[in-house]
Formats: sequence, C-alpha cells, structure tokens
Amino acid sequence: RLLALAGALLGQAGLAGSSRFTACGGDSLLALRFRFAIQREFGVDLPIGAILSAPFAQLAEGLAKAPTSFYPPFPARQDDARRGPATAEQTRLWLLNQRTPDSTAYNTPFIFRVSGEIDTDALADAVTGVLARHPGLRARFALGLEGLEQIIEAEAQAFYAYQPGQVRIDTWEALAALVFATPFDLSRSGLFQVHWMPFDRENGVLLLHAHHSVLDGWSLSVIFRDIAQLYTEICGGERKPMAPAPSPLDVAAWQRVWHGSRAYAQLQPAARHHFAQPREFLPARTLAPRRAAQILTTRLPNELWHAVEAYGRAQGVTPFETLAPAFAWAITAITGLHRPRLATPVVNRPLDGFAEIVGMLANTVPLTLDSRPTEPLGEQAQRLAATLRADLAFQDVAYSDVIESAADAGFDFLFVLENTDFAGLRLGTTTLDMAFPAQVDGKCPLTLTLIPIAEGLTCVWEYQPDYLSPSQTEALADLFAVGLHQLLAAPEQPLTALMAPYRFGLLPPETRPPVLPFDRICDWIELQADRTPDALALVTPDATCSYTRLLALADHLAALLLTTYGAGLARVALYTDGGAEHIVALLALAKLNVTIVPLDTSYPAAILNQILSQAQPDLLLYQPETEISLSALGVIPVPVDRLNLPAADAALSRQRIRRAGNRPLYLLFTSGSTGTPKGVTVPDATLSGLLLWHRQAGGLGQPARTLQFSKLAFDVSFQEIFGTLTS
Repeated sequence: RLLALAGALLGQAGLAGSSRFTACGGDSLLALRFRFAIQREFGVDLPIGAILSAPFAQLAEGLAKAPTSFYPPFPARQDDARRGPATAEQTRLWLLNQRTPDSTAYNTPFIFRVSGEIDTDALADAVTGVLARHPGLRARFALGLEGLEQIIEAEAQAFYAYQPGQVRIDTWEALAALVFATPFDLSRSGLFQVHWMPFDRENGVLLLHAHHSVLDGWSLSVIFRDIAQLYTEICGGERKPMAPAPSPLDVAAWQRVWHGSRAYAQLQPAARHHFAQPREFLPARTLAPRRAAQILTTRLPNELWHAVEAYGRAQGVTPFETLAPAFAWAITAITGLHRPRLATPVVNRPLDGFAEIVGMLANTVPLTLDSRPTEPLGEQAQRLAATLRADLAFQDVAYSDVIESAADAGFDFLFVLENTDFAGLRLGTTTLDMAFPAQVDGKCPLTLTLIPIAEGLTCVWEYQPDYLSPSQTEALADLFAVGLHQLLAAPEQPLTALMAPYRFGLLPPETRPPVLPFDRICDWIELQADRTPDALALVTPDATCSYTRLLALADHLAALLLTTYGAGLARVALYTDGGAEHIVALLALAKLNVTIVPLDTSYPAAILNQILSQAQPDLLLYQPETEISLSALGVIPVPVDRLNLPAADAALSRQRIRRAGNRPLYLLFTSGSTGTPKGVTVPDATLSGLLLWHRQAGGLGQPARTLQFSKLAFDVSFQEIFGTLTS
C-alpha cells in the first residue's frame, strides 16, 4: 500500500522496498504530499526527514510504531468565525510593517503577459469566487487584548479591470510600477488584488498584487487552481459550487495549542541552541543603505536542471539540497563570507487539514551552511546536504522563536526554491508568460528565487545595490551556474578552483598574481635538488645533509608512513623541537599531501589538548627528545609514533614520491590567549606565491644561509625553512 501511494505520487510503477524516495525523483514538496497521503491512508504520521532518507521498506516497518501525529489534531472548522489571533508569521510580518509602513518588501508582484482573448466578466467572477471560498484573502489586522488579531471581512474588493486601450503596450510597465510601489495598509482589507490590463481583445497584462500576510507560495497554487477551475466552468456555463475552505483563524487556533505543547517546549530551546552558532554579517557598501532592490533574471538550461535532478537521485538528496550549497559557494566567492546569514522559507503545513488553506502559513528557517575553500565540492555538497536536513529538522519552530530580535530580519540572503504551480493558472486557450518588475523593495540584501519552468530553471536575483553591485550580482549568477557544472563534472575540485578565476579577474592586469612555476612546495624543492644535488641543504648540531640526502630521507619516511598507516592519512601533528627530524617530516608530509599540524612543545598541556581536539589529526609524530614532555598530555586519542631517522651511513636514494591532492599544506593555531586556540589552514599555492615574491620583489633569490629561529608552530618558520630550501 505504501509503495502504491509513492508510485502514484511519483508517477512510477514497480517501486521496490529497497528504493528511497529521493532516488525515485522525490523532492521536499512531494515528500510533504506523501506525508499527507500517509496520514489519510494509514492514520499515522511520519517525519519528513525519514521520508527523504529511509528506504520504503523501513518506512513501512515504521508505520506500526508511528504516532497518530506528532502534532495536536487540526481543530474543528469555525465557518462563522470572523476574528481571532494572527499566526506566528503574520505577527512577524505585521511587526516589520509597523517598523517600515511604507515598505513593499513583503508584497507579491507577479506579472503575466497574456496572449489570447480573456472573458473579463468570467475572470472577475472567478476571482470573486476565490475570494468567497478563502476567508484569509479578506483579512485585515488589528491589535486586540491578547495581541495581534486577524479580522475576516464579509466582503472585499479584489478585481480591478481596465478598459481595452486604456493601458497601452508602451505604458503598462509604468502603471504596473505604480501598483506595485503602493504599500498595503494592513489595518484595511483588500490585501489581495488582481489587475487586468487589456491592450486589445487578444493581448494584455495580468497583475497579481498581494501582501504576504494573507498568502504564501503554497496558497498561490491553490488560488491559481481555483481561478482556473472557476473560469473554465463560468465560460462553459456550468459553474459548480465550491466548498468553503478552512480559515487561517483555524491555523492560528491550532498554533496556540502547538506552541503551548510539551513537544514544542522541548523543540524550541533546542532550535535556539542549534541556530546560536555565529554567522557573518554582510556589510553595506554605503553608510545609509536603502531598501530599493533591482531584479536580475537568469536561467539554468534544461540540460543542467535535469542533470541536477539526476545527481540528486544518485546521491539521495533533493534538488533543494543540491542548489542551496551552490548558492552558498557563490556567496563565499563574491563576498568572502564563509558562514553567511542565510535563510529559506518552508511550507509549514504538517497536517493534511492545512492543504486547502489560503493564508500565510509559511515559516522561515535559518541555514547554517559553511563553505570550506579547500574541501572538494563533492564532499562539501554531501556535508552541506546533511547540514540542511539538520536545520530543517527545526522547521516547526516559529522563526520569531529562533531569532534574537523581531526588528532584524535575521538574514542577509534568502534562498527560495518556489513551490508555486504557476502553470496551474490556465485561462481558456490563452497563453500566460510570467515576467518580473525591474525594481522592488528588498526583503534583504539578496534574495534568490528559483522557479522551475518547462525551459529549465528561472533564477530571479533580487538585490540591493547598496550591498551588492550589478556586476557582483551578475558574477554571483554566473558562479552559481558554474558551481553546479563543476559539482557535476569535477566533484574532486575544491571551492578555491571555482573562486580563483573570479577573484583574480578583479585585479588590474599589472597587479594580478603571476602564474606560479609550481603549486606544490615539494615539486619546487625537487627541482632545486636536481639543480644542486650536492649542495648543503641542512646543518644541525649533529649532522649535515645535501639536497640529495635530505630528499632521500624524506622519501624514506613518506614510504614508511604509507606502508604503516595507509593512504588515508590526511592530517599529521608534529610534536618536535626542530632538528633534522622536523625538516624531514615536513618534506615527507608535503610529498604525501598530508596537512601538517605543528605543535608548540612549550604550550601548556590544556592548550595542546584543545588544539588536538580541534585539529583531529590521524597521527602524531614526536622526536626522542620530546618523548618525556609528550607524556604530560595524558591520553592522546590518535596513534602516536616516534621519528627515527636512518643512520648517517644508511644507503638511501631519492624515490620522488608525490601523492596528488588538494589538502592544505599546514594548519596552525593561535596560542589560545583569548580562551580557545583558533586554527587557520594555508594551501601549498599560498606559500608558493609568497616564496616567489620573496625571490623576485623581496630580493631573496640568491643562495643564502638562514638561521631557523622562529617557533615551529609559527607560520614564519615555514617561510624560513622552505624559502631557504627552494633557493
């Protein structure tokens, strides 16, 4: 029965119990509809997270143990009710409106270019019929004794028709701009409007103008479907009565019970804790930023959109979980923010009883995505998909119960994968093409709205020029598409490969970094050894080494590490006080593309343990001279091995070991004087670029002797050591 439900919803026959919803083409919206179907068919509830991740067989087994519902039951309808509490999101939007009553940021400016003849009277009757069926469209708001209330008026005007020729093809945009620039007074009804502007009998423009306090994306699908049905019936002379839909008043009553429940009392503090991690603000480009935003429209072609869907099926993730990371990567590339203040709207309709309600039920959820420049895109996409699911696990907690202040939107970037069925608005044989206004009030510095259409994925970039310039927004759009291409074609590439062309392109030609002769330090030192094999490379109190001998020792250690610990080594901590062992270990780890984590042996044990806990190395190497002090660290939760170099007379040869990869060269930590040590990774190419500058502008290209003086856990030591060995 469960497979039959899923098959009917996904349009697939013969689903197997081992299959997963996402692998069969399911997305977040279909998962919600599947949840409703399960509630109706089995009388129990399954969480969205389980539907998206578990095989069907496991879901079927869970039906016997599933609760009737995680939520209070949907209340009995109050058809005669005309006044009651506002929903949580309506209250948040009302507060924002009180703060800036002239703002149109939360208006919905939809434009449809119409080709074909429209029956104006039938369209007017259809809109009026929708208004009669859905009480939320007749709402206004006022303060009551217990807070904000929504008041349902018996009637409200919604349809505005112009005479043919009154609006011309060369003037409609100016009139539409006036309509959309008019702020709504939330204390008065009329918060939902349809404007019909016919140019002649077969061409015109249809505007939908509403305030978000009375509808959301899901509501628009219901409205479009009902308008289309009523218009068809009226034109055909067979209008059928429509059953009254539930009211947002019912939702608000349900929310009061839900928000007062024990389950919510446990969920809300957990959500606040989850979203409390610090995120980075986007600074304004001007001292007094304005709300006015520009619109840039781009499109992902069908082949890329279908490839994204196929990738999601193969990886067991939804399109949303693939697209949102690509948006975060583009933000990082343009702004330098690795943990931007991101958010997304969610449907917030957990029960089947909510399906037909038109109103503002949607919730907003912060997204805690963090972009890591050196992490391969494929691995990063999987990690961020898991992050998104962890974030969306709290989508039932009202946004106002998560953010610190209602005066602040709480986000700089809004990511919207539109769930509205725009194709559902069908008016006879006419053709409707959606368009967008050139300028709106911005909800935040940047909103990306993605709208699936027959030709691909329309991307609407609503940006405030006081935060992002037009060229930056165009670059964001390009990098969003390129990031998706790169994820699909070269998932092993790091984020830096995506960012570098854009960032280097920002520099004037005379200041752009030169092409590096090598992007790996070990290759540069190998070249130096080929040029001067017998030259002195290292002098210690106990030994001297030529370049040939030093690299032979490094190859010997690299081979030993591979044999002993395998190819899985990613990070190795060095607990050394200098000497030949330290230099050899640096070279061996650089050859293996293993990130080096040098530890300062003078640090207190507590600080070193904090560093080890953060760095999580796969191995710790120490010298015989540091073995005693190492014991003061207590139990070390990673393998520990001693660095023993072969005897001076041992016969060794260069093996030129080199393992490919994109891991950082080293990871350094601050001393923890402010409380907690903070780590910073440095890639090979960064140090190579610095050493090239040393040789050229710095005048350090001649043979020299360098006294290694800096602490080994201080990044200057890498300049001292590698700057000398490469020259």
